[in-house]
Amino acid sequence: NELHNHLQLIRPFTTFTHTTTTMLYSQNKNDNDNNNKPSIQIFDTLLLLVSYCIQFLGFMFSLGILLNVCGYGYRFSGLQNGIVEIDTLEHFRRDAQFQREI
Repeated sequence: NELHNHLQLIRPFTTFTHTTTTMLYSQNKNDNDNNNKPSIQIFDTLLLLVSYCIQFLGFMFSLGILLNVCGYGYRFSGLQNGIVEIDTLEHFRRDAQFQREI
């Protein structure tokens, strides 16, 4: 019995595996029933969309820095050669020098 009490002290306080957002959303839903309002649902949807966009942009920024550290570069070339052109930094330098000479 003493061992069982000791193990309860080491055990985590919560056994939930949900994300914080899901837990907060479900707690809010239990506290009051305002989640059925269309304005709150629209706001939640927009907030989720903005969150995904920020995460995507952060991932792309990190990927760009990783490319630069590894000796590669990128540039946005539009729809002519694809949207993003990835090549070595040396090639981009030579291409820029060639464009200046023309």
